Amino acid sequence: TAIEAALKVHGDDYNSATKRALEEARNPKSAYIHAYDHPEIWWSLIGPYLFLEGHSTIIEELEEQLPCKPEVLVVAVGGAGLLCGILNGLQKIVLVEYFCCMRRLVNHNMLVRTAVNTVAKSLGARTVCSQALQWAFQFKVLSEVVTDEEAVSSCLQFADEQRVLVEPACGAALSAVYYGTICRLQEQGYLQMKSTHPIVVVIVCGGSGVSLQLLQDWKKSTGVVQTDTVHSNNSRD
Repeated sequence: TAIEAALKVHGDDYNSATKRALEEARNPKSAYIHAYDHPEIWWSLIGPYLFLEGHSTIIEELEEQLPCKPEVLVVAVGGAGLLCGILNGLQKIVLVEYFCCMRRLVNHNMLVRTAVNTVAKSLGARTVCSQALQWAFQFKVLSEVVTDEEAVSSCLQFADEQRVLVEPACGAALSAVYYGTICRLQEQGYLQMKSTHPIVVVIVCGGSGVSLQLLQDWKKSTGVVQTDTVHSNNSRD
């Protein structure tokens, strides 16, 4: 946090916190900074291309570390700030969200605001930013929805395999692999890989709001029974 900044936690979701932040911003000595829906957060101008500050380094790292460009990137979406930062750099994106968070209907290019009820608090934005919606119509963006149970189960399996704890918001993206979404989309013809051994990248983020106890609580509240029956090569009905 910034020097002398005081962190205040308010409400049960992002929308409640935003309302309180706007009230605080009425103070002449305060300023409201949107978490994801503002051009100055999305990008800085580099040559003829627009990149998102911070998030653009993900693309740079992929270019440095991988032998070729990934054919699919899987990313969890709340307000879609991260998505805005990487859309320009990829050809195919699988957009993975929670079932409850995905109740955002597109009607004549407009977003419908709805309530959010999920254990993934960091995906609690009720709408995505308008720029993400515009880009979604220009790029090959596939949107998948998952349940809290699938996301939490993916978190548990990821912890078992990689010894890393992540939040359910990240589990939403991981479920695309653990629950066979990539394979299913290929079988259905939505994803057409150019390579016989395509590179699929899952953005793993969100580890500051998780603990062993929280994982156990989420496992109990979502009804996850076991995780060892989930395999990445299985498709989900």
